[in-house]
Amino acid sequence: MNNIKTVTFAGLCSVLFAAFLPNVHAAAPPIYACYFAHVEEYRNVQSRESYLKGRKNIRLFAEMMAKNGAAFNFQVDWTFLSEVGLYDSGPVLRDTNGKNLIRYFSEDLGTAIDPHAHENFGYNYADVAYMIEQLGVPPSPVVGGFLYSPADNKQEWERFLKPLPGAAYPDYTWTASILFVGSVAGHQGNDDLSSGCWRMDNKYFFYRHNPGSSLIHVGDGGRDYESLLELLAYQEAGMLDEGKMYTAAICITEIPLKSPSHRLEVEAQVGVLNRYAAEGRLIWATVEEMARIWQDEYGGEPNIYRHRYFPVIQSGDYNGDGTTDIALFRKSTGLWAIREVTRAYFETENDLPVSGDYDGDGTTDIAVFQGDSGLWHVRAVTRFYFGVDSDQPVPADYDGDGTCDPGVYREGYGLWAIRDVTRTYFGGYSDKLVPGDYNGDGSCDLAIFRPFSGLWAVRNLTRFYFGAAADWLGSDVTGDDPLPADFNGDGTVEATIFRPQTGLWAARGVSRFYFGTTADSPVRGNFKERGHDSLGIFRASSGLWAVRGVTQIYFGGSGDLPVVKSGNQ
Repeated sequence: MNNIKTVTFAGLCSVLFAAFLPNVHAAAPPIYACYFAHVEEYRNVQSRESYLKGRKNIRLFAEMMAKNGAAFNFQVDWTFLSEVGLYDSGPVLRDTNGKNLIRYFSEDLGTAIDPHAHENFGYNYADVAYMIEQLGVPPSPVVGGFLYSPADNKQEWERFLKPLPGAAYPDYTWTASILFVGSVAGHQGNDDLSSGCWRMDNKYFFYRHNPGSSLIHVGDGGRDYESLLELLAYQEAGMLDEGKMYTAAICITEIPLKSPSHRLEVEAQVGVLNRYAAEGRLIWATVEEMARIWQDEYGGEPNIYRHRYFPVIQSGDYNGDGTTDIALFRKSTGLWAIREVTRAYFETENDLPVSGDYDGDGTTDIAVFQGDSGLWHVRAVTRFYFGVDSDQPVPADYDGDGTCDPGVYREGYGLWAIRDVTRTYFGGYSDKLVPGDYNGDGSCDLAIFRPFSGLWAVRNLTRFYFGAAADWLGSDVTGDDPLPADFNGDGTVEATIFRPQTGLWAARGVSRFYFGTTADSPVRGNFKERGHDSLGIFRASSGLWAVRGVTQIYFGGSGDLPVVKSGNQ
């Protein structure tokens, strides 16, 4: 149900103001997607019986994917290939058309076969590629999993810029052209969860595009089903730019790959995703096909879309009058548009907006964080470096002195680093960041929302459950968006969620109502000098801003990000 009122003619006249903003892309770009499986190193070859049991379930999984038309990248390591070479012969081949499993996947099912190597036992990616070739299949040029951080690790990715000789088979060389699934060593940090394609500049500037590089990076977009649904929701909301390529992949690890029950679960997922495919919103493609499409159909135009990294905006008063201003950031051009206040072009599309009051004058400053270098740039105030490549910015007033403190969050480690204030560990993978003043002491508290359980945890204060995980809501929804808001003006924020699929807003212990739809981005702020937050939505597909009980106007359009207090961080 959508409780936004019908806009009158007078309301529509406000569209004239939006005429000062050049029209952005109106069409929603498709998302190119695949599933991929890592069959990891076990050090020792399994027995024939154990191998055959796993082989059957892996075969059934790949056949299910082919039957349903879903793209599948099978990324295999040394040991599994050794087992195929040892055991795939004679009667074993009856269920794979007389071919070993790798040939059957490639030739009969259209499965992509990519080298994957942990390189801990005297072999490397080139050796795995050689083994794939020995089984009768040309290995793809995809590096199926690599380390992008720390930059100076022993297995740094720049070695793939030239042909790689084998370690176990030194006379064989393999040439890679595509990197896929970038991770931090030991997954202790922010694994790359970007959507899109680009050519990495060098190992110190992974997120900077270099058109002269020989390596293409294809982003996995989050690596799970929920992240792909999330990206599809942003697509529907008009938050993706036409003319840019968006990619996503869903990871299946070895144990689920061999599980019949998980196979049924994935088949149900594919059924949901095929509804999007029927509408042209999702296109199944292997990783190598994505790279080719990017070059042939998108002209190699880079897109680095880190869809889990949303601006954490703690204030939105850009003229110092005590109220929140309607404001947006157009990432495609670097435009900042503050309604009835100012328009300015400041920095570029791959920067994240981090506006806040950095000089304590009571006015929100336009500011960006450049993720590829750690640069913070506050317009007309300051420039400095804080954080490293892939950190998520979390600016807020953490010490209660009235100024915004630069801060970063390092996923995986759970590290919060607040400049000149604190360094501490709190949170984990996939947590959404919801800092706010939960106890009314005038300073922002560190807080996280855990989507899969509905847990809210405020450091040194409280833990409680509020909101629902995607699994509880249904197979084709993304779960609740969290945002802390002060509803009664007492200086403390209440845990609040927005459920896009139904338009439900629920503030813990305060209120429940319906406002908005799945295509909307939730916003909050003191829009009318009431001394408390009002809740609203920004509908990028039409440029509609609707603040419940306050206003409805049109300002901005597709591809724009609201830079007021926002949810979904």
